[in-house]
Amino acid sequence: MTQDDELARSLIFKRFFPGNIHTDASLWAFGATEADGKAHESGLALSLAPTSDALHRAGCAIAAAQNKTKGEPEPGPLRRYYCGYRQARVSDLPLEGETYAVTLNIDGATDISAHVDVALSYKVEGKNPRANARTKAGMALAEAFGPAVPYICTCDSTDKEHPLVKNGLDCLTSAFVDRWPNLYLGEIKQTDQGWTLDQTPPAATDCDAIPEKASADDSPALQTEDGD
Repeated sequence: MTQDDELARSLIFKRFFPGNIHTDASLWAFGATEADGKAHESGLALSLAPTSDALHRAGCAIAAAQNKTKGEPEPGPLRRYYCGYRQARVSDLPLEGETYAVTLNIDGATDISAHVDVALSYKVEGKNPRANARTKAGMALAEAFGPAVPYICTCDSTDKEHPLVKNGLDCLTSAFVDRWPNLYLGEIKQTDQGWTLDQTPPAATDCDAIPEKASADDSPALQTEDGD
């Protein structure tokens, strides 16, 4: 990936929601070291998925593939739900640290052309030093990412167990009140077609702060979409 590109991270329940709340610590929780001596995670390149709709389609496909692998769990805590994404400019990412280095490679894996392999290599040896390096790298990367852009896939629009329906959009914001105190992600509403997301800001009064939203590039209109 080039410095001009942007990287998105799909937010899949339940991995990214410890205690039903999304946190920075869960965004890039690198797993165990693999055979190549690196820890791997994944993202999406905006150069190949340049719109919010494209990112949401990819996220819905990722969750659907995980559910297929798990034998299509019933609605509930064992099912995987796509809940939106967060994104950051590659130029803002701290890819080099004292104990780690991160590389971003667009590999098109899992039949998603925008799929990015996010590989963490180590500058230290030993189990504990490497575990600390994974934690430092994950937190450093996460802090460069903007707020979540929430979404409910069409296939989940009637599922009352969806985390954004069951727990509310606060599950995406409560861990970040200090960073984005006036962040407004919208409101979940039930319609004849199922659960949808309405991002219309609430009417402000003279005494209210103007709600803070993700940037225009990050947060286009939020709707469920056919074909997920």
